[in-house]
Amino acid sequence: SRRPRATTRRRRRQPCGRRCWRDRRSQAQHDAGASAAQGRVCAGRRRRGVSACDRGKITVNDVVTIKLPYEWSPRPYQEKLWVYLSKGGKRAVALWPRRHGKDDVFLNHIACTMKERRGTYWYLLPEYSQARKSMWDAIDEETGIRRIDKIFPPSIRTIYREQEMMLGYEGSTFQLVGADNYNSLVGSPPVGLVFSEYARTDPSAWAYLMPILEKNGGWVGFNSTPYGDNHYRKLCEFAEKQQAEGK
Repeated sequence: SRRPRATTRRRRRQPCGRRCWRDRRSQAQHDAGASAAQGRVCAGRRRRGVSACDRGKITVNDVVTIKLPYEWSPRPYQEKLWVYLSKGGKRAVALWPRRHGKDDVFLNHIACTMKERRGTYWYLLPEYSQARKSMWDAIDEETGIRRIDKIFPPSIRTIYREQEMMLGYEGSTFQLVGADNYNSLVGSPPVGLVFSEYARTDPSAWAYLMPILEKNGGWVGFNSTPYGDNHYRKLCEFAEKQQAEGK
């Protein structure tokens, strides 16, 4: 009788950029992002030399080196936004459903840019009270660690102000603020902004802050879930048109 044919194993370069051992039967599964052989999830495709991780390093006490983003990598559907921001994108609009990690992408991007460009970074929510409840005091449900501590490790911080919801390192500062009181924001002009839940935010806040970024070459991100026919829908339609035109 014929001997059963042995499974052929080859070392192939996968879309994630790694050389992984996979048999032919699990190749399709790996290409889809899952490894049947080892039960891992592929970190994602590297595009134009931009890695999903390690955008910077901070050495603490000349001993410990913290890589940024810290213990995080984008999900497959987040990669396009992450790569765009990592390559220096100035205007980003994310129209994603709830629990798709909109804030995770932008917060981790800020964690990296605070080292890449020294400056002030503001994260705006529709109301000041929402900033503390949904961001500053929020606990990550997967790790049980406070969300801010998970993204901005306490070991690298040189500034921490609980009442002002501010932290900083490498000469940069990050602060959670409310868009409902935008005209009272004072201090160093920001070089990076994120409007979270922009569909529920007063659009006058962006109109007030836009000239600052136009002057200093800063960047801004908008994220939200749909909320009727309003200013955010118009912004999304404009962004789609710009993208279709290759701008």
